[in-house]
Amino acid sequence: MPNSTCSIPECDSAPHQRGWCLAHYTRVRRTGSLDLTTKFTCQVCSVEFEKTGTGPKPKYCGLECKRARLRTPPPKDGRCMGCSATLPPQGAGKTRIYCRPMCKSIKTRRPASRPCSQCGEVIDMTTRTSDGRLRYPAYTKVCESCRKPNRYPLNAIQLAERDGPCCKGCGLEVNFEAVKPDPFSPSVDHIIPWSRGGANIPQNLQLMHLRCNIIKGVKLAI
Repeated sequence: MPNSTCSIPECDSAPHQRGWCLAHYTRVRRTGSLDLTTKFTCQVCSVEFEKTGTGPKPKYCGLECKRARLRTPPPKDGRCMGCSATLPPQGAGKTRIYCRPMCKSIKTRRPASRPCSQCGEVIDMTTRTSDGRLRYPAYTKVCESCRKPNRYPLNAIQLAERDGPCCKGCGLEVNFEAVKPDPFSPSVDHIIPWSRGGANIPQNLQLMHLRCNIIKGVKLAI
């Protein structure tokens, strides 16, 4: 028959787990010891201190050390800690370490390296330019050799001369007098989407309405 009381001497409480009552079990989980008074080392000043009770394991000996740890010193070079851009002028008594909230989130989520989504080559995310800025943004997913070019090898008029003036999505004739953002304006589409490994070559390009191009998205066909 299992014990009906806590395994700790002079404790008559009902057992909770591992033969201990709820109070002793919680104390072991939070402080790592059954003693009411336990010694800890402050993470700021490295001074040993004692804590009485069953609360969470303390990290600091007092409020001053806790504030000193949480208070981040301002950058000495006056640059944002997220994007390395020059911080804007600050008012009296104000200290900024990020130029915008996005930089703060990038700093906490930015990896040191990342594989290219196209070729698998490792991208060093800590590389900086000559002026001290980070070379790659946090959202970089492809290396420089796999980066999508800004221009297509053939424009919409050249594709119409090659394949005809009809849209490859709906089959209707494209109006070359319409301009973006007109949904029926001409646009260049990758037959195999760039995100799926399609190359930026003339054989992989086709003429489509802007509307049909948006509907197709990353699919192989509408």
